Amino acid sequence: MNTYFTSDHHFGHKNVIKYCGRPYKSVEEMNEDLVSRWNEIVQADDWVYYLGDFSMSKKALTYVKLLNGHKALIPGNHDTCFPGHKNWLKQEQFYRDAGFEHIFVTPQERCIGGIDMMMWHLPYVPDLRPDGYDVRYEQWRIKDDGRWLLHGHVHERLVEEGSHD
Repeated sequence: MNTYFTSDHHFGHKNVIKYCGRPYKSVEEMNEDLVSRWNEIVQADDWVYYLGDFSMSKKALTYVKLLNGHKALIPGNHDTCFPGHKNWLKQEQFYRDAGFEHIFVTPQERCIGGIDMMMWHLPYVPDLRPDGYDVRYEQWRIKDDGRWLLHGHVHERLVEEGSHD
């Protein structure tokens, strides 16, 4: 059994193809390729911690059951069960019915390979707010306490001062 961490597939989100320069001609092509790539790696008894932004619609939750492994969700701002959404508690059952075995709506602590770390969708709140800093969801970010943070949300490489290599 292996454990994997991933995020931000944005199943069913047509515009993410353009926004992130994904190499697909359609959202259907993207969704099918994401499922195929996942299932090439993840086996039935593996665990996957999904660090948010699985999909932008409940309709796209049909893809959860097509993906191998046991899945635990830490919701992202695009998931309707993210605590920042109105009626988020009512939405959790849709995600459970779709196939997420666990849903964690608070940051999670884990010891992985002897390293204490946190898991959450959003990166830590930076000590300094650089020019162009996106303040959305700041109330949902957690303060850096020195531990490593596995997170999603950022669709490109993020390097911050003080970050671990």
